[in-house]
Amino acid sequence: MGSNADEIFDHVLDALLQWSGSAIKWPTELEQKLISQRFSEMTEIKGIIGCLDGTIIGAPNPSDATSEGPHALNVAVVTDDKKQFRWVLAKYKSDLEDDTVFKRSLLCQQLKEGTKKGVLIGDDDYESESFLITPKSKEKETGVAALGLRKAHKIVEEAIASWKWQFPILTSHIKSPKIARIIVGTAAIYNLTRAQGEPLFTADEG
Repeated sequence: MGSNADEIFDHVLDALLQWSGSAIKWPTELEQKLISQRFSEMTEIKGIIGCLDGTIIGAPNPSDATSEGPHALNVAVVTDDKKQFRWVLAKYKSDLEDDTVFKRSLLCQQLKEGTKKGVLIGDDDYESESFLITPKSKEKETGVAALGLRKAHKIVEEAIASWKWQFPILTSHIKSPKIARIIVGTAAIYNLTRAQGEPLFTADEG
């Protein structure tokens, strides 16, 4: 019985992973223009198309210390101004810093090479780049810009919080190798609820 249940669970995860590519998508050129306009109203900075952050998924210190695989991952995400995930990377263990995870990603390389366009807002855990601005990098120019960036970055923080409240499994101990598929699959379902106009999940509902 347990084996059959595991197989069904695996099939569901595989189907979710396949579907997630249509639910978690980098914005099109037109979408980027609209997103950039809305971020510009918040920050007075042009060209911003998303907010970047990292979050720990899974229990860092599970009670079952003998289980195989990583106990938690440091997951990197980019959200747009509507709090939808535009990019999710569930690959690296939780002991890596947010900046390191992003710098190792294909997205970072694509932005650096110009094959993907746009500017991201990160928090002060990231080192700034031409395509990645942080409040710390703007404080020398004007405090107003830094304040606007911090306020805008709360978008991704609130999206991550709502995602975890919607799916409490994300804060539990998830055994590898299923953890990455669970992360991406739940992120895709979260996006579906956002696209349908459902309200964000709160701590009371988690």
